[in-house]
Amino acid sequence: MNKCMFVGTVRRDPVRLGEKGVAFSLACLDGYKKKDGDDSVTFINCVAWNDRVVGIIYNEVQAGSRVAISTQANVRKIEKDGVTYYETQFKIDSIESLVTPTD
Repeated sequence: MNKCMFVGTVRRDPVRLGEKGVAFSLACLDGYKKKDGDDSVTFINCVAWNDRVVGIIYNEVQAGSRVAISTQANVRKIEKDGVTYYETQFKIDSIESLVTPTD
């Protein structure tokens, strides 16, 4: 089974991919502090192609939004200038906006 779940903060406003897709980067805390005292963060490259999910992203998600996503990991092979790169993207199956309660 290829299933990943993440909770994090959207780094920048989502960007359109072609006519039907959308992409954004999600910052997820790793749960520990680095030597300098800052939180350790992993950045997740997220893409969505499902019309329902893309609609939710366009209507509810922007830079700074907290979201929970269910994804599938996909590795893409990219060749540029004779060099081969591998990029992991996480294809979003479902997304939920998380609202931080205010005091």
